[in-house]
Amino acid sequence: METRKVNVMGKEVQIPKDMTFGELAKEFEGEVFGKILVAKQGNSLRELICPIRTDEDITFLDFRDKEGVRVYERGISLLLVKAVRDVLGTATGVEIEHSLRGNLYCELRSPQQVPDADLLAKIEARMKEYVAADTPIVKHVCPREVAISIVKEQGLQDKVELFRYRTASNINLYELDGFYDYFFGYMPDSVGALEWFTLMPFETGFLVRFPDPAKTGDLLPEEQPRKISKVFLEQMHWCQLMQVRNVAELNRTIVEGKFGDLIRVNEALHEKKIAEIADQIHQRMDKVRVVLIAGPSSSGKTSFANRLCIQLRALGVNVHIATDDGSAGLRGLVTDAMDAAGDGYTYLYTCGPEPMLRAVYDRCRTDGQFSFEERMGCGFGACMGCSCKTKYGTKRICKDGPVLRKGEIVW
Repeated sequence: METRKVNVMGKEVQIPKDMTFGELAKEFEGEVFGKILVAKQGNSLRELICPIRTDEDITFLDFRDKEGVRVYERGISLLLVKAVRDVLGTATGVEIEHSLRGNLYCELRSPQQVPDADLLAKIEARMKEYVAADTPIVKHVCPREVAISIVKEQGLQDKVELFRYRTASNINLYELDGFYDYFFGYMPDSVGALEWFTLMPFETGFLVRFPDPAKTGDLLPEEQPRKISKVFLEQMHWCQLMQVRNVAELNRTIVEGKFGDLIRVNEALHEKKIAEIADQIHQRMDKVRVVLIAGPSSSGKTSFANRLCIQLRALGVNVHIATDDGSAGLRGLVTDAMDAAGDGYTYLYTCGPEPMLRAVYDRCRTDGQFSFEERMGCGFGACMGCSCKTKYGTKRICKDGPVLRKGEIVW
């Protein structure tokens, strides 16, 4: 029998050349917490059903790894859809809408219904029956037309529409106890690996709560984040208004030449929301001290700020904005906007690198708060590498900051 030598989880082992990752994983279950979900060889993920083709190093992942979490979520999603069909019949569908604090928010459809605790308990019990039986998840690589026929027979009309716009000749379907569905990404080889979850009512649907990657065996804390949930529910409502609830409907909109209308409607909805925010700021001018706009790089913060300023100006609020490239407001530095504002402000909040803060400090005509961006050596105040002179002695940005009042800073 031909063999190959590979490094697995830091150990050199000799394995048969026709061995699969799943077969090898059985020998390393004790190296992870719970069940192994997926393998990583070199820089690529491999499903456990795949044969081992090379002698690159192999690492097995559980749900504590971010890639393992994604595989766990997909497996739970397939298990949930199957259990809902078992309990409520094949005519009832479940839509997995979005992630919420590490959990999944879902709603029942066809017909739409708000599940109570008793119904969710039945669905969860059915899910756990499959887990206890260690029911396998079988991968099928199907020609496109065959895949369309299978999902149509299962009543998954959204998948039928999705596959019609697929250019790939083959499509991967995953089977659980006779039920087939499509998922974009890797899956576990059985639902026996999905030991930790629970369902709880939330809003007009329910949450699937997942294990906490940082606390093995414990579920994520039970939270009901109503504010962020309200934003997601509003987004779902917008998608329904624009008839793009899923990728298949978006594809159809594009093919039918209605993409321009979609953009215009979306812009109108967005502008309406910005106007509402401006109205709230205007109504609370006597209380609002600062308006914060947060988001990752290239998320549109500058564009949003410019549009918000336009709406505020329409309400008679004097707003000044500056960008270094002139893409919004004044072309120049924040100090140029301060000069343009003159005495039109009574307090100042600023955050940025020290050269910018020094320039703002020199131009500022009122009291204010300065948030420092500093490299921090130790992070707990021992090295004094991020210190700043003040009237009350040297303060450490990591320990005593990062926000200092203008009146105490000595420059």
